[in-house]
Amino acid sequence: MVTSASSSAIGPIFNFHSTPVFNWISPEGYFSAYPALTCARRGLLNPMSLSRSRFVPALPSLIVRTCLEHYYKRGFDIRRNPACWPNDIHVCSSSADCPISTRNVVDAGCMFMPFEDEAREEWDRPKAVPYDSPYILFWYLGGPSCDGRRRVCDGYVSLRADADDERFIQ
Repeated sequence: MVTSASSSAIGPIFNFHSTPVFNWISPEGYFSAYPALTCARRGLLNPMSLSRSRFVPALPSLIVRTCLEHYYKRGFDIRRNPACWPNDIHVCSSSADCPISTRNVVDAGCMFMPFEDEAREEWDRPKAVPYDSPYILFWYLGGPSCDGRRRVCDGYVSLRADADDERFIQ
């Protein structure tokens, strides 16, 4: 069981150790935040899961290393950013697979596969989740820049209400 400190039940998912677990199943269908990476058995290490210490770069805790080992044994290749994979071409800070891109549950980089028969006809390509909640969840993994610059950004997960309600909940 996972407990959420906010009104969003899915918020804690974006604090897990890596992107292969940024998925969930609801009564409406299946959601994946990083479908291209997950289907390629690749993943990004979530900098928010790293322990703050004197080591640079920060190292995963023992619990996180144990979790990552399970994924490595299943054939996943988990890295700090896409630039660590040879021949990767992505636009740093704007690609859906970049850890320093701000993402949300309704952006085109996500995938939602509905369970309803009528919606299954549209499964020919991944699409943004048809999220009808008045709240939209945003996340930003942060961490070191993919382009080699020495900047490091802190990650966050935030819940924003719809346009009629301008409150932000973090």
